[in-house]
Amino acid sequence: MKLDVGAAALAAGSITALVYALCTAFCVLVPERTVVYVTTVFFHIDVSGLYRQITWGSFIASLLGWGLGTAVVAGAMAWLYNRLARTPVCE
Repeated sequence: MKLDVGAAALAAGSITALVYALCTAFCVLVPERTVVYVTTVFFHIDVSGLYRQITWGSFIASLLGWGLGTAVVAGAMAWLYNRLARTPVCE
């Protein structure tokens, strides 16, 4: 089976950007509850000191960074899979 490198990159980057946008929406709409929830999920870490104001510039830059970064990693993974899958494993 051969993976489509572009499709894998696009799918992973799109899903990452969507999840980032949803998480940011929670941080903007209900910041206190979001910090409490994240602190509860990661019960060894107090994240209340990590919260910062989100601006449109920081949102766009982070959205592009996470989306494109994940797309590059997923594309590289699909490319490497295709390279390794065509070599004989046990012959």
